[in-house]
Amino acid sequence: MDGITGLPEWFEFPNIWIGASTDSRNPRLNIRGEIQIDVTEVSPREIRFLPNWYADCRYHADEDTGMKVRYAFDEILESGVVGKNVCGWFHAKSQPGVIVFYVRHRTLLEMIGL
Repeated sequence: MDGITGLPEWFEFPNIWIGASTDSRNPRLNIRGEIQIDVTEVSPREIRFLPNWYADCRYHADEDTGMKVRYAFDEILESGVVGKNVCGWFHAKSQPGVIVFYVRHRTLLEMIGL
């Protein structure tokens, strides 16, 4: 979700690492900003996430630290996970089986790598 407006971001191909995978998947989000993934045969039962086109709102700066944060599937399925949002005041309510991350548009300086 957009950390500033609270609206779904649907033009994103997030980097997602499932289980012990070293290669990220880049699935396209649907119009509601959602992805559905089958994780029945995954080991270890965890997922990592990093935005592709947007900046990660779990951190104050546009950095790739988020790809190291692991989220357990059991926690996601039991209670849901909502990522930190330092970009704005929006904060979704956790729902079992759902993980919510906040992103924002990158600034021009971030896009050109400064």
